[in-house]
Amino acid sequence: MLAAMSMELQRQHDRMSAFEMLEHLKSLFDSESQTLEYELLTDIFKCRLQEGGNVSEHVLKMIGLIERVATTGIKFEDRVSAAIILYSLPSSFTNFIVNYNLNKTKATMSELHNMLKSYEASTSKGKTVLMVSSNAKSRSKNKNKQKKKGKVGPTPTALKPKGGGHMKPKVAKDVCLYCKEKGHWKRDCELYKANLAKAPGASSSEA
Repeated sequence: MLAAMSMELQRQHDRMSAFEMLEHLKSLFDSESQTLEYELLTDIFKCRLQEGGNVSEHVLKMIGLIERVATTGIKFEDRVSAAIILYSLPSSFTNFIVNYNLNKTKATMSELHNMLKSYEASTSKGKTVLMVSSNAKSRSKNKNKQKKKGKVGPTPTALKPKGGGHMKPKVAKDVCLYCKEKGHWKRDCELYKANLAKAPGASSSEA
């Protein structure tokens, strides 16, 4: 047995009986196994998916660590493995985790992997649609602004009266168009009436 050992192990077991040698070797390897278990478990609980990371790659890494722990004798049930994986996900998966627990979903690690991939794909598609819609609205607003900026006031031509004639200046209602004095209209003007009476054949119906 000593011949198969390294020089250091041979030195440590040189004066031990076969039974003592076996017990010592067992304690050494048990200690190494415990250290490996600790390191693997630490890796599992330290493993976190960063926001925006690939969930498929992350879950496959977690499955690999959980399976390595199983080789040391620590085997998790599917529900525990699922809980560990879900615990490692960022806040963008909160809705998935809530629904998973409310529905009391039971899934193997492989099934959970596929479910998370589908969820990631659906949320990414939703974000793309929202972004496209937002960009379309932004372009529409910019077009409307440009149209408003392009509008100008009415041109002098548009202000001209129909028929091409000049607009007559408005005269105040209390200014006589005959004598140009204020306080009465032409039809009430005494001067107008007097001159009208003197004119032979003049029509008294003129306004």
